Amino acid sequence: MSVIPTEADLDFNGDELFDKKIIAKSELLWSQKPHIVCRAPKEFIKIYKSQLYGKIVKNGRILNEIYAENAAGKVLLYEYIFSFISKSEVSIKTYKRQTAAYTMAHLSYLVSKSGKLLDFIKICHDQSVLKELDPIINATSLVIYKYITKTKEEIGNRSAWHKEEDCWNSVKALHLDIKIPDSLLVEDQ
Repeated sequence: MSVIPTEADLDFNGDELFDKKIIAKSELLWSQKPHIVCRAPKEFIKIYKSQLYGKIVKNGRILNEIYAENAAGKVLLYEYIFSFISKSEVSIKTYKRQTAAYTMAHLSYLVSKSGKLLDFIKICHDQSVLKELDPIINATSLVIYKYITKTKEEIGNRSAWHKEEDCWNSVKALHLDIKIPDSLLVEDQ
């Protein structure tokens, strides 16, 4: 059975296939806003509805099957990244959700630099994430975890650092020598 959200699921009405928090979270993360997702769910859902969801409706685009499959693929990717980090051989004991958030956003950043798209429709149809992403997720998450949990005097409260846009800008500025293989990318969806 395929897990594809319906228009009602994405509109936060009716019997929801996905929890509205996970849809908002995965959409915001793929839009490279991990600092927003690291805030309280009520706050990031409000931002999602005003910034992303609102644009889809205001621009006259209707939530369709392609959008739904992409949304489902993003949810599956986030859940996979979080699970991967939780099971990592290198012990990431704290800041797992924040590390997963920044890892997914950084993956989006890397994909955007390629000028192509990650094949979320394939992820949705297969109901699994491509294993070729494992080394990328592993390398990225370890660097990000070390970065967002380090204490620097200019950061101050490290439990608030990952909620700041400056943290995301600093993570993007890290020069990780990671490239997304072309085999995982598509031109259009």
